[in-house]
Amino acid sequence: MVNRVLLFLCIISLTVFWSTHSHGYRWEKKTVKSYRNSGNAVQQTDDGGYIIAGTTWILGGMYSNVLLLKTDAKGNEVWNKSFRSGDVNRGHSLQRTIDGGYIIAGTTWPHGQRLSDVYLIKTDAKGNEVWSKTFGGSGRDYGYSVQKSSDGGYVVAGQTDSFGAGKDDVYLIKTDAEGNEVWSKTFGGSGRDYGYSVQKSSDGGYVVAGQTDSFGAGKDDVYLIKTDAEGNEVWSRTFGGSGRDFGRSVQQTADGGHIIAGTTWSHNASYSDICLIKADNDGNKIWYKVFGGKYRDQGYSVRQIIDGGYIIVGSTCSHDNTGSSDLYLIKTDAKGNKVWNRTFVRYEFNCGYSIRQTVDNSYIIVGKTASYNVMGNCEVYLLKSNADGDKIWSKILRLKKP
Repeated sequence: MVNRVLLFLCIISLTVFWSTHSHGYRWEKKTVKSYRNSGNAVQQTDDGGYIIAGTTWILGGMYSNVLLLKTDAKGNEVWNKSFRSGDVNRGHSLQRTIDGGYIIAGTTWPHGQRLSDVYLIKTDAKGNEVWSKTFGGSGRDYGYSVQKSSDGGYVVAGQTDSFGAGKDDVYLIKTDAEGNEVWSKTFGGSGRDYGYSVQKSSDGGYVVAGQTDSFGAGKDDVYLIKTDAEGNEVWSRTFGGSGRDFGRSVQQTADGGHIIAGTTWSHNASYSDICLIKADNDGNKIWYKVFGGKYRDQGYSVRQIIDGGYIIVGSTCSHDNTGSSDLYLIKTDAKGNKVWNRTFVRYEFNCGYSIRQTVDNSYIIVGKTASYNVMGNCEVYLLKSNADGDKIWSKILRLKKP
């Protein structure tokens, strides 16, 4: 009798497994709560709430979906949506579109493949998919950042080893309003080159920040590329020293120049620091600042704020000696001098990936938080601070079942 019961349970388990791994993955709406989630991009919405893009892992971390999460003005979840094209799908960047919807850029790994494609998703205002597109070739292709273009289309920055000159090249894709490719460009040399952040320039072109080991002074340097409206390179610059230097975020500044935030190992051989670089309109360095302590510090997002200074978010392990990381917020003046810094802790591991100034001149930050006590799990962490960096509220967003 026991054997028959065990056989019956095995049959049921296999039936469930097969039904959840076939026929277009129709199981995604039936999954239970996942506690392995990350928020990678945030913007404020017209109703005073927030929209977040990121990644949610399911089925014990075997598969993941692109996550789109809407909250009210106090950070409470209103709805969440998930999207997939392959087995593993990650959402990295988000922009609101002119019709009130959203455009999300990320990466997807097709079913049964180790290679990846750029993944672009358009939704309506309620997060329902309007269309999705993938881009790439026979190699590994990643989408990290998306911006709206002047003609109603979109531009995506990432990396590719399907095309270009080297092992990996910066990958820039222009689409029309329906997500159809208009052109694509690659930038780089014989080494590995990545594009992590793209912004539209006031002249109609684009500026891309990332990293390169094809050019520059060290093992990797911050890589800044300026293109015209057709994606043709106008100039490129590198910044860094003898160590590794990454550019994670770029924004055009009010004076027509550029501000770049990232991470550097050139000033601390054992651990990393946050770097902040100001360049002029031609990409020439005006100043270079470093922030951090004796342990690992990393910068992920920078914005110029209304007083002309800059706000940076990332993570720091230098705040205490426990080995944990804190969410790290730094305010500078217009010359990159630190005005103040703040750290925020929810669990043992905390990181901020994206920051925006809100309409009330506060800051909204999204990232993730994780605990030693729940191995492998992490959760979306949303935090609002006032203009002085003091916390107003924070939320851990454990996703409601769709």
